[in-house]
Amino acid sequence: MSLNWFYEIILLEFFCFFSLQKDPTKRWSAYDLLKHPFMIKYDDLQAEALKSYFTNTGSPETTSE
Repeated sequence: MSLNWFYEIILLEFFCFFSLQKDPTKRWSAYDLLKHPFMIKYDDLQAEALKSYFTNTGSPETTSE
């Protein structure tokens, strides 16, 4: 296992830990979560491209096979 991959998993685990706290006083704010290294790493993704992707693809609940 490469250290880079391990580091990515740790970042994701910490991000989930801080964002999924049941107690709102312990849960990080949206601002704090956006400043987390996991989010900063993907800061350069194009928001409009992602929006377009999800708009065109549709939600799994609304798409029919």
